[in-house]
Amino acid sequence: LQALAVSERLGSDDLRGFHREATRFLKFQPEIDSIRVALPDGQQVMNTSVPFGQRLPGTYDRKTFDKLLVTQAPVTGDLVLNPSGTYTIDIGVPVLRNGKIAYVLSASMNPETFARLRVKLIDRALDRFLPKANRKPTTLHRAMRYSLFAGGKRLRPILCLAAAEACRGKISDALPLACALECIHTYSLVHDDLPSMDNDDFRRGRPTCHKVFGEGIAVLAGDALLTVAFEIVSRAK
Repeated sequence: LQALAVSERLGSDDLRGFHREATRFLKFQPEIDSIRVALPDGQQVMNTSVPFGQRLPGTYDRKTFDKLLVTQAPVTGDLVLNPSGTYTIDIGVPVLRNGKIAYVLSASMNPETFARLRVKLIDRALDRFLPKANRKPTTLHRAMRYSLFAGGKRLRPILCLAAAEACRGKISDALPLACALECIHTYSLVHDDLPSMDNDDFRRGRPTCHKVFGEGIAVLAGDALLTVAFEIVSRAK
């Protein structure tokens, strides 16, 4: 969406041409239902789900637009129940000219797709924050990564990012804190699985950390995940 926001066609107010460009874009982005363009007053002027030139339904979500006016940055809208009975989430991106919003570019996607994209964002950030598996002590770092990248839903960091957006914060500012939450959560799971606690052999369909690396390394891996969480928070701006 941010790439589309700097389209020359939007810059020259060629909405018909942009309609064609956005429609082609959607062929390679099946997770997005539609792309819309609205004026600063919220009135829609283009919608890929409607042939160009036909009457457009309604206006852009006012609450989301108000957040855009303040932050002038991409924002996530509310969960919307459609007449068809399905839910969608809107994402809005401002199109700026001379420091002012000329258009709002928005897209709709279902919540499951939105969550998957958030998980990818969080996983990439976690990979940056954690020591690489080949860094000494390698066994400890492999155990940390084994547990952290075991296929979790990332619900806690997703909620952290959503809370930041609800308070008109930036995703980039909240992302380190979201990752720290997931490290703390994973630490608690590693220690809960230990023989002296729940004595679980499997977690998310895979052998638990102590089954793969031994009980001593599992204890240290959990401790290290908790410690790295505070390290991430201490370095966040």
